[in-house]
Amino acid sequence: MILQHMPCCSAEVVFMAVNSWLSREEAGEIIKRAREAIPLTQDQVAEKLNVDKSYISKLEGGLHHAGRSKYFPQLVEVLKIEPDDVRRLNPGAVVAGPMIDPPLGDAERHQAKPPRQLPDGLIEAIQKYGSVAPDLQQGQWQQFLAGFRPRNMDEKDADDWYDFYRNLVKFDIKPEDDN
Repeated sequence: MILQHMPCCSAEVVFMAVNSWLSREEAGEIIKRAREAIPLTQDQVAEKLNVDKSYISKLEGGLHHAGRSKYFPQLVEVLKIEPDDVRRLNPGAVVAGPMIDPPLGDAERHQAKPPRQLPDGLIEAIQKYGSVAPDLQQGQWQQFLAGFRPRNMDEKDADDWYDFYRNLVKFDIKPEDDN
């Protein structure tokens, strides 16, 4: 950590650098401790991140800096790293604070949000393709799709909406993912 002493009046003020990074070794220790606390093996973490086991070993051993890894967000999620440790690993990381209210259940979530207005093109897609894609007839899917506002999507016709829906399905994106 970088410390700078500055005289001020008759007292001395100490400033700590906000962007100070842990060493690779210190970062590796945090990763190892978090992995063992779950507990997961290096193989299991590597599998979840879709990386080679040696990469996890190198992170824990300090050969690579975990906080600077392109896999850092996934690593935080998989290892359930505490917000304070996330900030220590990557001082620039944005960490969401704890939730004040418990998460809403499905029924409460639907009551909390007013239904979205379905664009005309989406309504036409539901009518035109609902028989071949039954998901389009479900309110959950309709609201999910209506929540997307890709560029110029308001002006899209039924075929464009159906193509958009098929791409979501192709990449296994479902209404349950709409948090």
